[in-house]
Amino acid sequence: MLLASPGLPPDLLQLQRRPGLPLAPDALRPAAAIDPAAIVADPASAAAWPEPAAAIAALVNDTHGAGGINPGDRRALFHLVRTLGARRILEIGTHIGSSILALATALQSLGGTGDAGIVSVDIADVNAPDAAWRAAGMAACPRDNLARLGLAHLAEFHAMPADRYMGGTANRFDLVFLDGSHKAWAVYEDVALALRVLRPGGTILLHDYFADARPITPDGRMIGGPFWALQRIMAECPAITVLPFGRLPWPARQGTPFTSLALVARHQPA
Repeated sequence: MLLASPGLPPDLLQLQRRPGLPLAPDALRPAAAIDPAAIVADPASAAAWPEPAAAIAALVNDTHGAGGINPGDRRALFHLVRTLGARRILEIGTHIGSSILALATALQSLGGTGDAGIVSVDIADVNAPDAAWRAAGMAACPRDNLARLGLAHLAEFHAMPADRYMGGTANRFDLVFLDGSHKAWAVYEDVALALRVLRPGGTILLHDYFADARPITPDGRMIGGPFWALQRIMAECPAITVLPFGRLPWPARQGTPFTSLALVARHQPA
């Protein structure tokens, strides 16, 4: 971990000035049991994806800059839920509701029964008439888009800070998708809280994790917070590791094959 220095970005200085939090990795799925390349190569998921992909594309504005997760990352989410068999999902950061459609269609393809479902938490009321979905040029809010796909029963929405939900819920999840605040200190705290709400064998998924804090697209844009947060987490708890998806076998971020999705997993004892 870097030493505090006046030359560091304010976000990093904030991260370093915050006290350490308890990091409990025991519930995390072992890294040896996760193969990102096999997840995206899964033939059953590939065969199941075209129909939901078309249905989602008809609802989401994928214009560059609209703010939703891109179609390639949506497909990766679909593959991930199916191959890991995740049934209870927590999404932190709903925004315009692009990713929740991929998560919900994946649950539906697995049967969508029993305790299957998604809890989506955002600091804003994402279904309000003046929420981000309207500014993104979409015709309906996240809840209504799920209803149009017949999937409204699989999701519930909460308008509150992530720490308040994760710090107060008794629910436990197979997958926690962290796509809320990308400030380094916020990601650090979100991961610490997410570890507490995992079921045994659960997984944390990061969005906008740029390995080595380097851009992956020609425009050079990069968000450093998730990477720096995980650097501190892994320094404080060596049992935790990160598995970036890296390159996908289909177009993703800005039409390149590269993705900023990454899994948080647990090193097994030697």
